[in-house]
Amino acid sequence: MHEDVDIDAVAGALQVSIGLLRRRLHQTQAKGELTLPETSALARLDRSGPTTVTALAKLEQISPQSMGATIGALEARGLIERRPDPNDGRRAVISATESGLQVIRNLRNA
Repeated sequence: MHEDVDIDAVAGALQVSIGLLRRRLHQTQAKGELTLPETSALARLDRSGPTTVTALAKLEQISPQSMGATIGALEARGLIERRPDPNDGRRAVISATESGLQVIRNLRNA
């Protein structure tokens, strides 16, 4: 092994590179495909059932603003729907539509 190689520096650089790649992958999507955050949110709705944007953001460990953007994209594609919260009319409950559930089933089967 080479004595002049700083293992800590290499490990640190690798960790930074992996972090950058991971963030880039989260932002990219193939045409017509869901982003990783969209897939994760839709899968969570499938597993956990209807919830609020804030509760979903907490489960996914992201900010409510980021989750709002993700939910907006899913809603625009008809994969989720919003309904008034029966317990609090100021809030909305989101749930996966049948189309959204089918997308998740297809991804799992792939």
